[in-house]
Amino acid sequence: MLKRTLAMVGFLMAIIFISGCTTETTGGNLLPDLTGKTQTEVETILENYPYSLVIKTEENLSYPTGTFIRYGNDLDQGDSLAPGSVLQIYFALNRLRLPDLANKTEAQIQTLFEAEDVTLIFETEINMEVETGLFSRFGNDFQTGDPVDFGATLTIYLADNDETLPVLSGLNETESTTLLEATTFEYTIVFEEDLAKDNGLFSRYANDLQGGQKIRRESEITVYFVLNYPRLPDLSGMDMSEISLLMRDQPFSFQFKDETNNQVEDGTFSRYGNDLEAGDAIANLEQVIDIYIGFNVTFLPDLSGKLKGEIHQILTDLNISYEFVDVIDDEFEESSFQGYETGYEAGDEAPSTRIVVYVYKNTFTSAETSLFISKYVDGGGTNGNQAIEIYNPLGSAINLADYHLAIYANGSWDESYLIPLGTGELASKATFVIVYQEASSELKDKADLLTSDLVFDGNDVIQLRYKNNTYIDTIYPIGSRNFLMDDEVFIRKPDIDAGTRDFKLQEWTAYLPTYVASLGSHPVEIPLWPTFEFIDRPFRDPLGGTVLVDLVTVNDGDTAGFNDALTGEPTYAGSERVRFLGIDTPETYPTSQPWGPEAKNFTTGVLYSADIIYLQSDPALGFTETYGRHLALVWVDNYSGTEGMMLLNYELVRLGYSYNYLSSDCSLIFNNRYLYRWFQDAELEAKANSRGIHS
Repeated sequence: MLKRTLAMVGFLMAIIFISGCTTETTGGNLLPDLTGKTQTEVETILENYPYSLVIKTEENLSYPTGTFIRYGNDLDQGDSLAPGSVLQIYFALNRLRLPDLANKTEAQIQTLFEAEDVTLIFETEINMEVETGLFSRFGNDFQTGDPVDFGATLTIYLADNDETLPVLSGLNETESTTLLEATTFEYTIVFEEDLAKDNGLFSRYANDLQGGQKIRRESEITVYFVLNYPRLPDLSGMDMSEISLLMRDQPFSFQFKDETNNQVEDGTFSRYGNDLEAGDAIANLEQVIDIYIGFNVTFLPDLSGKLKGEIHQILTDLNISYEFVDVIDDEFEESSFQGYETGYEAGDEAPSTRIVVYVYKNTFTSAETSLFISKYVDGGGTNGNQAIEIYNPLGSAINLADYHLAIYANGSWDESYLIPLGTGELASKATFVIVYQEASSELKDKADLLTSDLVFDGNDVIQLRYKNNTYIDTIYPIGSRNFLMDDEVFIRKPDIDAGTRDFKLQEWTAYLPTYVASLGSHPVEIPLWPTFEFIDRPFRDPLGGTVLVDLVTVNDGDTAGFNDALTGEPTYAGSERVRFLGIDTPETYPTSQPWGPEAKNFTTGVLYSADIIYLQSDPALGFTETYGRHLALVWVDNYSGTEGMMLLNYELVRLGYSYNYLSSDCSLIFNNRYLYRWFQDAELEAKANSRGIHS
């Protein structure tokens, strides 16, 4: 019994074991979880399953395209099928739904599709219902919301309702109309003036539109063409014949009329009639244009308060012929205007013949002796060292209150400063010194009057005036701008006893701007020649020097040869002979020029008569000239019985054997004067006495 029981248990266990094995094998074919798997991955997973696979697709936006959605026949994961069964598997096949692109631009559309696997092709079309550049429609009859396969090519049409405005520049109305008719535009033609363009040509589009610009088709546009009326030309300065020639091609008539007009050149265009002006447009071509020709009539100017110089300038500029006649009267300023001849006054038409102009004449201005300006100090630069000295050469004292100074700055015809001389008397043979109040203490110590109004430079007029305002002495004439007395001290020559109303530079002697020692004393004697000063330096010293020499030969009036007196060497002879500084006498070879022989004879006589001869150099002008000849001043003794040394170069100029060629570059100073000033005075003296080449 027990054996049978055990056998039964064993049998049951075997059945259970076999049954368990069978269930495990069947469980290996249960449908797996394929969520998120692609078709390839699914096929790989199921390749050992005993099923026939049927792949199907369906749209399911919850799953990415190409991924597993579900099993067919309502199967689900974990279910089992008999081997050899057909297994349907569905994968997602999703397509793009076309979005609403209304009012979108191309850029906005591209942004919407940039994440989609779609190729976009943009085309344009006319669609007047949509603004240019915005979405019009999909191609291929697609509509908003339609599905489109990923990877597809999609055509999108944008509205292009614009048309290009024709370029009409340089075209006339006919040519332009031809181009405009080929467009859809509704155009209106208007004419306007545009003097910058030729008549009849295209001028512009309205509203700042430009040719070549795109605007909406069928737009209404306005096109302007040039219609210029004839305009009056500028006839300024033209006479009647020139005007007639210019106006003959104008489409309107004109006529000449005369009028008085001193503002235009005589016989030339004056103005248009009827308030017309050059440049005005003439729309009425039947109108006759009046053209006025101006003829000059000269009227006598008001010369009240004017002096001769200014009167002369005014009347000369007006082409009025005149002559001055003096009216003796010491009450009024000399040379001031008294009146026109009988029958004429200011504002009358000037006669075609000469008119008499009366001016006052004072009795005292022709006196042989009078108060005058004796010294002029312009210390140079902006140091303020200005002073004027007045000298009384009369035999009695004068009242200073009767006199004053007037200064005219920089060519002015009006006084810039008036300086009363104060009260009190100026004794006979005494000086009165006026000094600028900011001058150096050295100058102010010499002052009789300090003033802030003594302001002048080298081109300002300074007058000494009497109480009736007549000037009895002057430096420069009124209106002058010349810089003749500048940055130096000028002393009136000792032979001057009266002032002059006609400035003469030769009455003055120039000194260094620092030479004020003689201020307060007059007259000042001037030596006939510069005073020799031996310089104990070699001739070629950079600072200049002197050398004692012996005469070898005289080549010309301005050239001679010398030996060094100490060494006997012909240092200054032959090709290195001496060319006299600052002069150039007429030649004697190869052609004898006027005054050449006389100059040579004079030089020969002076040099052969001398016991002592010195040569002096000026390093500022150089030691030699182009041809290797030495340049020097030549000093000699025994000249015409005089004592001391005489400067031969200077004397040749003073006697008229040479013009002055010594420039202000010369650095030498003698007797507190620049040497070039000595030479200038020498030439003035020769000219004044008609000596030699000045005769």
